[in-house]
Amino acid sequence: MGQRVNIAKWLHLFSFDITGEITLSTNFGLLTAGTNAGTFNTIRTMDRSGSWLGHVPNVFRMHELLKPYIGNWLGTNNRHGAIRDSVMRETACRFENPGGKKDIINDFFGAHEKDLENFTYTDVSRMGTTKVHAYIQQSCLSLYGTLLCSSCQQSENRTSSDGC
Repeated sequence: MGQRVNIAKWLHLFSFDITGEITLSTNFGLLTAGTNAGTFNTIRTMDRSGSWLGHVPNVFRMHELLKPYIGNWLGTNNRHGAIRDSVMRETACRFENPGGKKDIINDFFGAHEKDLENFTYTDVSRMGTTKVHAYIQQSCLSLYGTLLCSSCQQSENRTSSDGC
């Protein structure tokens, strides 16, 4: 018998690459590399930290005041890490050399051009980072759910055709 395949891992890698294409017209290359270089753990830490901080927002506010003295102790602040760096690099390139790429960042730049005061360049990069994070989670869960449902449906069809 062959090796087991962690389908969730591969769906996550695929989701990253698809998200990069949709949002930035850039393939992150994780599927090809077959590894996430710690990105999944960073996102998991961000999600865990952010979920409980939503219930006690004063902890976050206090931490932000003390952060210059104590450093970062909250995982939710990792959203300013590698994902944001990728988005910032791409938005900086686009800002200097606007192209006709058909992706989410291009749409955000369109909104920025229409309303410079209310949708700033910082908003473009912030929204890009938010979209990357959200799309990765959403697309991976959707793909996994689709595969899970189709395998359940196939096993139901086998059971009913067997007369069980």
